Amino acid sequence: MSVTEARPTVAPDKAAARLRLGFLGIGWIGYHRMKAIADTGTADIVAVCDPSAEMAAQAACLGPQIRQVANLKTILSEGVDGVVIATPTAL
Repeated sequence: MSVTEARPTVAPDKAAARLRLGFLGIGWIGYHRMKAIADTGTADIVAVCDPSAEMAAQAACLGPQIRQVANLKTILSEGVDGVVIATPTAL
């Protein structure tokens, strides 16, 4: 069996689906990561969480579908495909 034959096939509708991402930590690094991902158009940012209401509000302005949420549990309840964690190392 060749490497090509061993690859699983993906249904066309699944291959084109955009990822749904949440962001935990929207400081300088988190905000710039989020903006870079959003600018690619390959993912939808659906939820952000940060202890600074000001930073969360700034991040939420990047897209009308972005919700400010209170914690990681709420991000996960949004049905995200992944979470970008950009919190300080100590946290």
